[in-house]
Amino acid sequence: MHQAGVGKLASFQQNLKVRGDVISWIDNDSIEPSELAFMAIVQAFYLYLNQTCYTGINGSEFHNALYESGSFYKRHFDQFKQDSNRQFSMVTYLNEDWVDSDGGELVLYLDGVEKIIQPQGGRVVFFKADKIEHEVRPASRERMSIAGWLLSG
Repeated sequence: MHQAGVGKLASFQQNLKVRGDVISWIDNDSIEPSELAFMAIVQAFYLYLNQTCYTGINGSEFHNALYESGSFYKRHFDQFKQDSNRQFSMVTYLNEDWVDSDGGELVLYLDGVEKIIQPQGGRVVFFKADKIEHEVRPASRERMSIAGWLLSG
């Protein structure tokens, strides 16, 4: 795993004041059985979305994310200014025995209202990448997830 950053290509930077997680990208040619199973589910999901909602999704990108105790990701959108192919964001939580007092919430900002989501294992969160601003609050223990985007274009 390596330190995550913000931005893309020339604008990419690592900034621990904005984002403190470490990540490992899930490659399309992965041979890890759990990654293959996860990506098969993702593909079935976006094919279903295309058939029922005409979303035009034609790919995805996902990474494993580990937030150590106290780390966070400041409020942001998941869409790059120079690249609009991220259509939907999706987070799958891997945390066992999570309780509210552990912190680490995902906060979605919806028309002035904060929707707080606890990172309980097995929970999946799905939202528009360019429309929903969000953040990850610090936790008192390690917080693990698979996060990524459904892509078009």
